Amino acid sequence: MMNISARSKFQKRSISTLPHLCQRFKQTEKEIVQMFSEPNHEESEKPQEKWKLSRKDPSVKMLDERFIRIVKIFKWGPDAEKALDVLKLKVDHRLVRSILEIDVEINVKIQFFKWAGKRRNFQHDSSTYMTLIRCLEEARLYGEMYRTIQEVVRNTYVSVSPSVLSELVKALGRAKMVGKALSVFYQAKGRKCKPTSSTYNSVILMLMQEGQHEKVHEVYTEI
Repeated sequence: MMNISARSKFQKRSISTLPHLCQRFKQTEKEIVQMFSEPNHEESEKPQEKWKLSRKDPSVKMLDERFIRIVKIFKWGPDAEKALDVLKLKVDHRLVRSILEIDVEINVKIQFFKWAGKRRNFQHDSSTYMTLIRCLEEARLYGEMYRTIQEVVRNTYVSVSPSVLSELVKALGRAKMVGKALSVFYQAKGRKCKPTSSTYNSVILMLMQEGQHEKVHEVYTEI
């Protein structure tokens, strides 16, 4: 039979389920730094220098992992933004692509992409946009995908190469948005992209698959 002393110890070790005790406490800046700090203190003193290193360097990979841990733990919102701001981790195109490729909810990726675009001394390029567009296509968020493609075509700071334009046309074609694909093609052609034969082939193939043979003839005469 359990004596009084034993019962007392058992009761003290029991886990409380009171609501106010189950809530997660908000971390202070110091606690956030400790959560995501690197084991090597000498390296953590100069985090900016690591971004000058090769992608294969383990210290570069460590910074990627810290970002990924933050995004996976906090999803997205004030806590994630605070953690990233406190740690002062540098945002570059390679890092943005890495975050977009991890297994998190698509809404988290969208919000992170928008947050990154507002960082000082950073602008999205065609590689980060295309990574997000592929994520949106995979999630079948075609409306958001088209809006993002429109942003790419209209953004004067983003270079749309013929190969990028081909990928945009193909993505919209797979989404059965043929009219919008043609609109994007001519917008890019009229503003900052000179289509190659490969780009034209992407448009023609899309039109043929949709049975729009008259349009095929129109596009073919432009080549």
